[in-house]
Amino acid sequence: LNHAMLVAALALVVWSSGLWTRWGSWSIAVGAGLVAFNAALFRQNLAGQLNVVLLLCWAVVYTAERRAWNPAIAGSVASSGALFNLSPGILIVWFLLRRRWAEPAWMTGF
Repeated sequence: LNHAMLVAALALVVWSSGLWTRWGSWSIAVGAGLVAFNAALFRQNLAGQLNVVLLLCWAVVYTAERRAWNPAIAGSVASSGALFNLSPGILIVWFLLRRRWAEPAWMTGF
């Protein structure tokens, strides 16, 4: 499950940043395969860490912001990520500083 979340997070970031069209699918697939079999990822799987869950949350929020998805998606995913670790909680400040009012409202409500 962690490997699937890692591949999903990488795919979201590559797709939302526009790198897919510049790099090509084979180079991205090889890069994702190399990352998926990284020793640090195996260690975090053995230790029961939630780093990949947080990475996926960050990737979904990044993609939601870049692709102008519904603010409820970014807000609810950011608040869900804050349940695992407090680092996504900083997004509420970032949204407020960017004057995006819907995302912090969804974060608070969710």
